[in-house]
Amino acid sequence: MEQHAIILKIGPYQKLSFFKRAYVNNSIVHSKNYRCVVKRNNTVVRYGSDDFGHIVQFVKLYKQCQNAHVCNTQNAHVCNTNCACKTPIYLAVIDTVSKLPLQLSTDRVSKAHVSNVVPVSHPSGILQAIHVEDINAVCVWMPVSNELCFVAVNVNKIEKE
Repeated sequence: MEQHAIILKIGPYQKLSFFKRAYVNNSIVHSKNYRCVVKRNNTVVRYGSDDFGHIVQFVKLYKQCQNAHVCNTQNAHVCNTNCACKTPIYLAVIDTVSKLPLQLSTDRVSKAHVSNVVPVSHPSGILQAIHVEDINAVCVWMPVSNELCFVAVNVNKIEKE
């Protein structure tokens, strides 16, 4: 399933390798397969404009060469360094969650609302590959029931314990 999500995002590829954690936007982010950390869950992220999901796996790959007839011969040195087969692409395979149409709290007078806590469903099992650069926040995962979870984006990233 992971390969299907990658092909949908990138197309044909070569030299595929998986890894379990990455340093993204000044944070260490783990995949679900990383078992060394038990005190915190760094697998839940916000990506794109405002989507959320659990990271299943990180992937490093190279696109399939457009000049395969040149690269796969003794004249491989002719394939220039700008070719897509020479530049690594880093992806994260995400198990997506859906936002639920619940409003946590609103104030009719001031129109204030809680924007950093989002009600979501459990992971859907639908895998999506995204560029690692599209991850913009590590989130806190709060399962409440079989139907409801919350995702919170940490608003204070400076203060330490």
